[in-house]
Amino acid sequence: MTDTPIRLAKRVARKGDEEGSVLRTLICLDALEELDLLRVEKVDGEELHIMLKQTRGRGKASLGQAPVMKKLGAIARSGQEARA
Repeated sequence: MTDTPIRLAKRVARKGDEEGSVLRTLICLDALEELDLLRVEKVDGEELHIMLKQTRGRGKASLGQAPVMKKLGAIARSGQEARA
């Protein structure tokens, strides 16, 4: 797929029959790239090209292990502690 980041995220969310937010889709794409499950390249300025990588024999990946997910988890925990 090739398009602008926002349009790509909307298309990915629609194809998965998700009503989730565009931001959630962009975060998931970032996490999948960090786990080396896909590659995202900038093409012609604002457009992105997403390519899935073959993962045969690698076992399951845990999104929670992606750096972006760890960072978001830390932010969420610090927000909960501040409210307590």
